Amino acid sequence: MVDVPVAARAKARNESSEPASNAAAFRSPQASAYPSRGANPPAQIGLKPLTIEQERRLQDFVDSSARDNADQRDYELLVDKEAPDAGWSDAAERRLEDAIRRHSARLTALHASAPYCTRTLCRMLATGGFNSDAPDADWQHLIVDVLRDPELRGAFMDQHTVVGGDQKGVMYVTYLMRRTD
Repeated sequence: MVDVPVAARAKARNESSEPASNAAAFRSPQASAYPSRGANPPAQIGLKPLTIEQERRLQDFVDSSARDNADQRDYELLVDKEAPDAGWSDAAERRLEDAIRRHSARLTALHASAPYCTRTLCRMLATGGFNSDAPDADWQHLIVDVLRDPELRGAFMDQHTVVGGDQKGVMYVTYLMRRTD
């Protein structure tokens, strides 16, 4: 039997339903064509979508760290195996995207995935900068701000962020556990 990384199975499972790019998935300004108003498009404010190379780096990071971390392995099994909740997952993804957009204007060095929510958790991937608390790349501070956002306060009971890095920068995998009480 071939050992296929957990997160790779999740990606393969979702490929047919995902938008053509992460930019479209995150409803980024980069996802739509800008009307021509001169030689320069508007400056990017806040998070940028992941590039294909960044998606691969993060996927490798998820696979590697899930092998060594039992909690993360369990979270990734949920991402892979658990179906979305028809009445909650899409709405939670939109609320997370909106809250991230509201709180991320200063975070111009971060690239992030769209949130993906199953019945019990949401997962987000991000990368950027070479210092996890750099003012323009502080993912962990952003997550705290997002969880304090009035639109999301109380929606999640716990969060877990795995932080790592390589020669290209810091990488983050954040899991938000749905509050069910």
